[in-house]
Amino acid sequence: VGVARRARALGVPAAALVGGCETALDAVYAEGVSGVFPIHPALCTWPQAAARTEEDLRFTMGNLLRFMAALRR
Repeated sequence: VGVARRARALGVPAAALVGGCETALDAVYAEGVSGVFPIHPALCTWPQAAARTEEDLRFTMGNLLRFMAALRR
């Protein structure tokens, strides 16, 4: 949130790459986060998350980078 506040003050969007998240993100957005990108698309147990982290992270980062590339066009 500290980074998001500084980014907002500079007029720069801030993305939060998180392990997982709830759907109530209003407080996070109010602090300056422009988008939240969870690594794991669904809630899961720690063993399930550990087994899928590499694949899920690759998927999420691919989506985030694709979105960022579209913004530059």
